[in-house]
Amino acid sequence: MYPSIAWLACLGIVSLFVGLFYTAPLFDVPHSRNHPHTIKFRICVSVFAALASAGLLAMLLQFERAERGNAAPIRDLPGGLPPLRGHSLLEWMGIRREGFVLAATLPPLLVCLLFLGPLAERACRVHLVISCGGGRSNTSFPGAVSDALLQNVESRDPLVLARNLFAGPLTEELMFRSCMVPILLWGGLSHGTVILCSPLVFGVAHLHHAIEAVLHRGETLQMALLRACFQMAYTWLFGTIATFLFLRSSHVVAPLLAHMFCNVMGLPGIGSWLSAGSVLHGYRKPVACAYAFGITLFFTLLYPLTEPRLFSNGSVHGHGLHWDYSAAAGP
Repeated sequence: MYPSIAWLACLGIVSLFVGLFYTAPLFDVPHSRNHPHTIKFRICVSVFAALASAGLLAMLLQFERAERGNAAPIRDLPGGLPPLRGHSLLEWMGIRREGFVLAATLPPLLVCLLFLGPLAERACRVHLVISCGGGRSNTSFPGAVSDALLQNVESRDPLVLARNLFAGPLTEELMFRSCMVPILLWGGLSHGTVILCSPLVFGVAHLHHAIEAVLHRGETLQMALLRACFQMAYTWLFGTIATFLFLRSSHVVAPLLAHMFCNVMGLPGIGSWLSAGSVLHGYRKPVACAYAFGITLFFTLLYPLTEPRLFSNGSVHGHGLHWDYSAAAGP
């Protein structure tokens, strides 16, 4: 497959994903993104887009098998990546049993380390609420923990939570990791290119929020574009981590759980504990240490905890499904 065809296929996936949202007026769906009818509609069209993306991946897999004689390596690299023959569609999508437990544990743990600072900040909030009430009526420990963990979630409504924490991450990871990454690999792109460039498509898929902000929430175009650029930068950064985890583990559950966790945590609020007027200002030194320690641990353990052999790739296929390490392993 030519790289241009691979990129066109990926743009087709994101166009379908975003385009289906704008069919809402045809079904008299309200404009508010948090209206129950809107949430249900968007969940349905996202599931449809994910299934359609999987269908496209299946067709391209059959095309690639026929084109390559069902046995050639994906790319002409030392050691090569595995041949298309012998690997099912679900395996390419990162849906497989071998190594599932570690894939659902180690990569998400890495992301938790990256958020050690924000987690420490939330722990301090829980301590404040329990010790002195923190100005709140609900001072029970479970209530304090729940409030701290969900402080950046836009709504506690069950339908909003289902969209933000489950349906959204699931459908997006199936499209942007399970479907797009194999297509780009079959197009001959290097791992570095896939990790750094494919999240740009993931970021573009979120730019439609700027259009909604201008048309339906009355934001100025300048503010909406500024917000959209910031959101795209954040989604690109997360996308690079998610793609790396997917390539190393060959399991979609790794980026999926990381995605869910990041949606719970939201953007780190550094100013919330640096400001002299903040209730957390007295905790600024331990929180700052937690930020530095977490980031250091994340980069220190990034490769050891995502070693492809940990996820049963080597014992089954002789090398990683999406990540070649046979050349580095030696004879």
